[in-house]
Amino acid sequence: MKNQLLALAGAMMLTACASGSGSAPIQPLPQALRTGARVVTVNVDNIPERGVSAEFEQVFESRVQTALNACATGQQPLTLEISLDTFDRANAAMTWLISDQNSIAGIARLKDSSGNLVGEYLIRRVFTAGGLVGIALMAQAEEQMSDAFGEELCKQAFGAGS
Repeated sequence: MKNQLLALAGAMMLTACASGSGSAPIQPLPQALRTGARVVTVNVDNIPERGVSAEFEQVFESRVQTALNACATGQQPLTLEISLDTFDRANAAMTWLISDQNSIAGIARLKDSSGNLVGEYLIRRVFTAGGLVGIALMAQAEEQMSDAFGEELCKQAFGAGS
């Protein structure tokens, strides 16, 4: 009985993690841009008021740009404008006890050099984890979710990883 309780306690501390996406194109990029464009500027015009640090905007823009530099390698320059609706970070106590999630959601608009909208995407990513491992995985929420947003936009707009 004692060994079973120890095993159960150990399993609770090492609960698994999962990620998910609820992303969708609103106005997909034309095929020529999907393969022939690159993003030269990332701007965030709306950030949720709660749950983010003073450095979040800079961290987010930098990490999204890094992801896009890897997946959008064409010649035609695009500008990305992002309006974030949601940024929620996991609560450490809830993560340890049951599970909790980091989540991010927003609209990504790609514009050409004339300012014309050429692509628009709803980007939504969720990362759920629990236990002690989950606490460690969820600790860098701003970095984790910024990377996830960039990776999801790469997948949706430029077909990277799909």
